[in-house]
Order: sequence, then C-alpha cells, then structure tokens
Amino acid sequence: MRLYLLLVSVKTQLKIRDLIISGITWFGCDIDKERNNTRSEAIISSDNAKVTVLNIPTNEEVEIARDIERLRKKIIEKKYF
Repeated sequence: MRLYLLLVSVKTQLKIRDLIISGITWFGCDIDKERNNTRSEAIISSDNAKVTVLNIPTNEEVEIARDIERLRKKIIEKKYF
C-alpha cells in the first residue's frame, strides 16, 4: 500500500507531514522529527516505523504545464476548434 501526500506550500509542509502522519500511527507510520526537517528526497520515517515514509519533492507547476500540453495536443488532434 502507498500513501501520497501532495503538499504545495513549502513553508508549512514539514508541519503538515508531521500532523498527517501522527494521525495514522495506527497504520504503522512514524516520522523521525530530524529526518522530516528536509525539503529534499529522503526517508523520513523513524527506525521503529512499520511503514517507510518518503519525502519526494515535486514541481507542481511543471506537472500542470505537462498536463496542459498533453491535453492541448489531444484537442488539436481531434480538431475541436
């Protein structure tokens, strides 16, 4: 099973990750406070966690632009306009 958290606000993402994961400790998730203090790709779960929690940064603006370009190409191919 995988859990994905898409967090846009860089200023609050550390706190939000901590709050969300602390709410699902019953699932086996546990965050290491020091490991969570990162904005880079990292394992942020504690050594005692049953579930590995990863921080994987993304660039949402690039993903949105790619989606728009993909849809634009579909529209042109079908000649909706």
